[in-house]
Amino acid sequence: MAQGLISLFLLLTGSLLKPRELISPVPERLIGGSLIESKEEILAFQSLDLGDRDENEYLNEVFSKNILLALDYLGFEFVLEPGEVFAFHENVLPEINDLGIGVKTMKSHFIASEGYCSSGYLYGDGVCHLASFLYWAASEAGLETLGLTAHGFQPIPGVPEKYMIAVKYSPLDLSSAKQNLYLVNNLDYSIRFVFKIKGDDLELKVVRKNGYYVKNRKSASRQYW
Repeated sequence: MAQGLISLFLLLTGSLLKPRELISPVPERLIGGSLIESKEEILAFQSLDLGDRDENEYLNEVFSKNILLALDYLGFEFVLEPGEVFAFHENVLPEINDLGIGVKTMKSHFIASEGYCSSGYLYGDGVCHLASFLYWAASEAGLETLGLTAHGFQPIPGVPEKYMIAVKYSPLDLSSAKQNLYLVNNLDYSIRFVFKIKGDDLELKVVRKNGYYVKNRKSASRQYW
């Protein structure tokens, strides 16, 4: 699996992870077309029932609180530009560090000092559910995704088994880089992840960020930037 990750990032380093050209104000190649604002395109949409995280009422409450706290640190949304990498926490694989690019994260470490609850086993119980949910939606949206550690000790309600992963942050244990979730925007446009609470449900919408396209009068082809 690690070998596959190296190949993935070598591929990205040679293509997507290059500076994007700035287009200002309208490129010469687009003159003669009609400039039209694009509507938001939904690439994936999933929902997760926060009232069904565990059959035990107390555990369900702990899991749900930790999920909501993690999203609060994140700001309930984030954007990945083409070639950018997201990791669930900041302890990442060496292959990613070697790329020399910034990595976006959840902006927290799932520890007691940050306000996370414990079910009696460890602090941050429930964030694996959030990571698995995000893994599922990002994969459905067509992004490159990688989860190295299966959540084999307990099922995660509402998430397909192949997306159930375990995440753990430990600053003193570099092996926790394998207990992480990695997303790469391998597409040629910006992607926005938007979380929303609706009743007991957590909704996640993965969308193509709004932009503009030029409709060519002859071919009616679209060119985005």
